[in-house]
Amino acid sequence: MRISARRSVAAGAAAALVLISAIVIAVPSVDDFSLENPLWNGMSAAASSLSISEAAGAIDPASTALLIVGPDLPFSPEDASRIRSYLESGGIVVLMDDFGEGNSLLEGLGVGARINGSMLLDPLFMQSSRYCPVASSDHAPASHAPPTGSGSPYSRVTLDYASVVDLEGGGKVLIWSSPFSYLDLDSDGSYTAGEPTGPFPVAVELGLGRGRLVVVSDSSLLINSLLASDCNAEFIESITAGRELYVDRSNSASSAYSSVRSVLLGAVQSVEYPEVRYAAALFGALIAFRLIGTRASPFRMMGGSRPGEGGTGAGELASTIESHPDWDREELARLWRELSALGRRSPAQDGNQAEGKTR
Repeated sequence: MRISARRSVAAGAAAALVLISAIVIAVPSVDDFSLENPLWNGMSAAASSLSISEAAGAIDPASTALLIVGPDLPFSPEDASRIRSYLESGGIVVLMDDFGEGNSLLEGLGVGARINGSMLLDPLFMQSSRYCPVASSDHAPASHAPPTGSGSPYSRVTLDYASVVDLEGGGKVLIWSSPFSYLDLDSDGSYTAGEPTGPFPVAVELGLGRGRLVVVSDSSLLINSLLASDCNAEFIESITAGRELYVDRSNSASSAYSSVRSVLLGAVQSVEYPEVRYAAALFGALIAFRLIGTRASPFRMMGGSRPGEGGTGAGELASTIESHPDWDREELARLWRELSALGRRSPAQDGNQAEGKTR
């Protein structure tokens, strides 16, 4: 009985592991800015409408654009060198950040732009609250106004808990906040005398080698809850010039759930051939069959009992031969011997043996 109980526990644990793994594979990540996340803070809609993929390995700088969204892990000198090489080879990098680690990349690249880190509010040009300001190329001050009739395809973008870009030296401002915007330095949610007022740059473009670096002071530009607002998607399409889009999450922390899911998906996807998958499934079924034990044993599937389970081997063999006189007797006898060799003691015999030990 103890052996049967252990096998039942093992079978239950194996079944639970398989079920949990299936659920983890089926349920997408809910990490911020994840391409799989269908909730308000994910980017599943952008991944679909803009055909964004996650970068895995080397990509061609001449035909791709790299999106770095809300990085929360610092960029090392090696990280900055990798991205610089991509830019100098003709790639386009769009850094979208507000209060994360984007400045460590800008510092590593040695460019004259930094994300301010103060909250941008706008009580007039806004989407649903002053924390969701609407920025536009039309908000440019007179000294930076685009030529008349230039017709920007991204005249308005909606931001969400954004900051602004401090630009020193060369660079082109693409999007400005409105003249009514301000930086909430004391974080009280309202304007206080002395706080800086707009317009402020919220998207700038800088050249680096043969490539272009675009810095946007909001990580939420492409999240599901904002994608349909104004021209957010059109803005990204315009600055990336129709290239293939990839997201680089090398400097974004993943939740424990997402990490486990990534490992499981990698294991499943590493099995390239269907034949191998079927063999693995069959192997798992055989293990489960072995763990379950007697309930679906070969003896019972043949209509008999295992040796020691209430029947006599010789009698059952004779009965089988009598019922099927046209079958090969020697083959039946050989098969029965092999099946008998796989048999185990019955629960009654196990109990009798245990009782004898306690006496």
